[in-house]
Amino acid sequence: MLTIVSSVVLAGGIDNPKASSKIAIMQKDADHIQLFYKNTKVTTIEVSIYDTENKLLFTEVIRKSDGFIRPYDLSAMKKGEYTVVVNDGTEEFVEKINTSNRKVLLLSNVISMKKKDSFLLTVADEKAKRFTVRITDQNDRVLYEQEESLNKQYSKIYNFANNTEGLKFLVTTDQGASTLISAK
Repeated sequence: MLTIVSSVVLAGGIDNPKASSKIAIMQKDADHIQLFYKNTKVTTIEVSIYDTENKLLFTEVIRKSDGFIRPYDLSAMKKGEYTVVVNDGTEEFVEKINTSNRKVLLLSNVISMKKKDSFLLTVADEKAKRFTVRITDQNDRVLYEQEESLNKQYSKIYNFANNTEGLKFLVTTDQGASTLISAK
């Protein structure tokens, strides 16, 4: 089990690992955490989540276990700081989780197609529902501007009849993320 946790951390798959000899809580994004637990003996484990005023919001008892991996979805909770407490009777592990720190992740790319003056735009964003694409030429004249729907992924080929030297694609999501890509 600890080998699996180490592999995940070394691969860079999850940000900010916090680990003890038996427990690791990893925050995958603002709304989701993953709890890893491994012990040499079978025991009963209690997982509790508290708000900033130490009010118990959630508790779960896992009976007769020597190890588990559990995801926790915090998206229904108000944005803010929470405390996750894991107690196995011999050790108590306490971790602060902040659901206010939303990472806006926008991935976009422009690929020049084999057909001259054709470009493939790809956009990926887990949270955005819509985005605007603005394409300008080397003199910053707007050649194309349109709002598009985004269901996590989007791709479209744009064809231009004229010289495409110096094209720039500006992608801006309804979540406020933006990226500027120069076509090559």
